[in-house]
Amino acid sequence: MDAAAWLRVVAVVGFVAWWGVPRLRYGLQRAMSRKWPQTSATIQSVTIGWVPAGNAGIPGAFVAYIYCVDGMRCAGIFAMYGGFGRTDSRGDLERMAKVLSGSAVEIRYSLSDICASLLVNARDPRFDGLNVSQDPEYLKHMPQVHIGDLVR
Repeated sequence: MDAAAWLRVVAVVGFVAWWGVPRLRYGLQRAMSRKWPQTSATIQSVTIGWVPAGNAGIPGAFVAYIYCVDGMRCAGIFAMYGGFGRTDSRGDLERMAKVLSGSAVEIRYSLSDICASLLVNARDPRFDGLNVSQDPEYLKHMPQVHIGDLVR
């Protein structure tokens, strides 16, 4: 193999590691979370933004929640996107934000790191058929939010 071929192999392996390792870690965390304890969390805020999709993005909602374990307050987020059959998906997300704020959602948390949490039911009927994800690839696109909006 010549140097150019080796360079291509290294580039492909590097790209696969860069793209695949976070998804593998998230998938393993989802699988392990089935054994975690469950508790109720309160949705604090819903921020409308964009999640990655193809070459651009689609409107998405980033939902922040708070829960308490052993007297310690912890927070988590999840993204909701797609699913609406209508053209006004941003308007639908804004209406849903008003309905979800202040409501309860069931989560599971890790005993080794109580601040690590995942939703119990990503297909909650209140999510109106939207895709729900806690994949870090989506969550890193959450718009900046004022701390006052997250802690009410």
